[in-house]
Amino acid sequence: MKVLLNTVHSLVWPAAFLSATLFAADARSDEPCPQFVESRAGSVFNMSAFIKDNGSPEAALDTARAAISKVNKGGGCGIFSNVAACEETLTLAAVAITALQACIASPTHGDSQNTARD
Repeated sequence: MKVLLNTVHSLVWPAAFLSATLFAADARSDEPCPQFVESRAGSVFNMSAFIKDNGSPEAALDTARAAISKVNKGGGCGIFSNVAACEETLTLAAVAITALQACIASPTHGDSQNTARD
């Protein structure tokens, strides 16, 4: 039993390293838009899925802006039972909007769209 436990334990670190390497390799730096954004509090948002769901970074930016506007027009976070969660969500949305604006303004953004259409 002890041999089996040692074998399993010795495989955990290489597996964790391999997983981290594959994750890092997937987040390519040549793409103008980040795959994920993170707030200072540690909340993470999947930008690549948001952009894919909206069809383009421009459409994703419009959707994010509209969502924040809708919350603000409805009375802000004070109307929700969990105000802190709402405020963190709005903070994360602001981080996402900043990242989308940088992505759209990036000189490689137009090149990546042209390549994707070819």
